[in-house]
Amino acid sequence: MRRYAANDLPFYFAYYAPDFTQWLSEGRTGLPQYEKMWTALIKSGGGVESVQLSDIRVQIDPSGDTAVASYLLCVKTRSAKGVVSDESFQESDVWFKRNGEWKVVHLHYSPAPKKK
Repeated sequence: MRRYAANDLPFYFAYYAPDFTQWLSEGRTGLPQYEKMWTALIKSGGGVESVQLSDIRVQIDPSGDTAVASYLLCVKTRSAKGVVSDESFQESDVWFKRNGEWKVVHLHYSPAPKKK
C-alpha cells in the first residue's frame, strides 16, 4: 500500500493481471479503464494522500494458487482541484498465482457503512 499512497502507478499496476476485472459503484471495468482513470487523476495533480488498511483477512485455497484478501480501506484522495476526500471502503481482492507470480485478477470495492 505504500506504493499506492505514493502514487507510483507503474509499480502499483504491475500487481494486476492483464485480464483483471473489478466492480466499482459505476459498474464493471477492466485494467485499461482502471489505468486510464488513475493516470488521468495523477496527471491532473490529484492522487492518494494517505491510505490505511484494517480488519485484514487472507484466505488461501488448498492448492496454494488462489487467495482472497478482504479488508477495510480508509483513503484520503486529492482531486485535481485540490479537494481532499476522506472515505472508507470494503474491498476484496482475488489473487491468482500464475507462472510463479501473484497477480490481482479481480477486485470488488464498495463504500463501507458509516459509523454511528
